[in-house]
Amino acid sequence: MMVVGGAKVNVTGNGSAEFYVGGTTILASTGVFNNSLDPSKAVIYGLSTTPGGQAITMSGTSEVHAAIYAPNATLTRSNSPTFFGSTVVNSVNIAGTVSYHYDENLGDFYTGKTGSYKMEDWQELISQSERFDYATYNGP
Repeated sequence: MMVVGGAKVNVTGNGSAEFYVGGTTILASTGVFNNSLDPSKAVIYGLSTTPGGQAITMSGTSEVHAAIYAPNATLTRSNSPTFFGSTVVNSVNIAGTVSYHYDENLGDFYTGKTGSYKMEDWQELISQSERFDYATYNGP
């Protein structure tokens, strides 16, 4: 699945869309994925059964409002994409300035899905003093 350039996935009104993807998924450039702004209305399910066996990429200045349930996928985010929703993936690679906004309305969304996790608590890191430097934390 590819949403690139100025392409859009429009979910409007009471509509919803589910995408079952087995291969590479690219959400890039200036595309908008789900202009309903409700992540529960656009769900991407990864079908790979091998850990790391699927790639999902978000790049450019794309704006994505979705719930992604791809427990065996590698999610790569680069440049400055903005994401609203939640992700269940095997691993994440981040490069550039990315924004990730967890949507609290998805709190019970994954309940009952095999092997899923539920967000119980988090702390938003607003000031620089609350954040940590990955290299310092991880060590050489």
